[in-house]
Amino acid sequence: AKSTVGQSPEAAARMARYQAFAKLLQPGDYLLTAHHQDDQAETFLLQLLRGAGLKGLASMPIGKSFAQGYHLRPLLSYSRSELLIYAKEHKLVWIEDESNFNTHFDRNFIRHQVMPLLQQRWPAAASTVARAAKHLAEASELQEWLANSELTKITGSQPQTMAIDKLAAYPVAIQKWLLRGWLAQKQFPMPSEMQLQRMLHDVLDSREDADPQVIWQSHQLRRYRNDLYALPLAKTCSHNFIIPWDIKSELVLPNQRGTLTLQTTQGQGLSKPVLQQAQVTIRFRQGGERCQPKGRIGSHPLKKLLQEWGVPPWQRDQIPLLYVEEQLAAVVGFCVCEPFAVTEPEAEGCMVYLMATN
Repeated sequence: AKSTVGQSPEAAARMARYQAFAKLLQPGDYLLTAHHQDDQAETFLLQLLRGAGLKGLASMPIGKSFAQGYHLRPLLSYSRSELLIYAKEHKLVWIEDESNFNTHFDRNFIRHQVMPLLQQRWPAAASTVARAAKHLAEASELQEWLANSELTKITGSQPQTMAIDKLAAYPVAIQKWLLRGWLAQKQFPMPSEMQLQRMLHDVLDSREDADPQVIWQSHQLRRYRNDLYALPLAKTCSHNFIIPWDIKSELVLPNQRGTLTLQTTQGQGLSKPVLQQAQVTIRFRQGGERCQPKGRIGSHPLKKLLQEWGVPPWQRDQIPLLYVEEQLAAVVGFCVCEPFAVTEPEAEGCMVYLMATN
């Protein structure tokens, strides 16, 4: 397994192992691993030396959801020596990975150098440290429950967002706690302390009309007006293509932008006869587009309309634009443009819908 920037070889190998397990698990399957009490103590010390927070110091849970099933560690309450005695008594055969003795790796250094030294002074060090991890796991669970309760009070105006003015009303320490809890809800990786500081300073404290961005581990935190967004980092891609669309079938858009479908209506939407008699294409915003939404007087710059509709800047280039011949006929999901709108109550029309890519 290759490690990415800022990732240790041990972490890369661990990720590769669990990715392999995840591919094998079927719905409802259980993955059981033989982590024991000494492993838990080592994990606690590793997290402590990394400056981890409460969730990190809680170390390994006994069980959690994993892939399509569950990951259980049923031996966490047993020590390495207890399991070794059992294995020898029952003549069990196992494979010992030679890399387990390489103290170049942090965990092995703790296992072979640090823990024996601690146990000389405190023989029960492994069980005591593991017990501390259990207490912290309970505290972390309580903290998560409290954070989820508090987060319901500061939801933003858009789905999956947080209201910046409500978050800013809390003390800084609580702001950090709520940000971590919010990101945990989304199952996003936790930012470092420095990244959290940047989130508070660069994003929360920015002007309302600014477009700040903090990036961490292929994710990003942004604000638009009073809403805070956390989302995966979008891949940079071209918007210069023109896609012909036969409206009789669905259209899968490139770069995982979703799938367009057309539904027949009556008295609303785009004029279906017009679409059937002309060349229909899908394009994306280049700048300078104009549209006269149905019911509005005169044409308006698309940029101004998107601002009016409250679309964040980073989403604007992702919105499909439906063209009839060379004229903008609809901004999918937002409006139909004159003169392509149905005008008679009995006239046959159609609505275009964008379905997200799973």
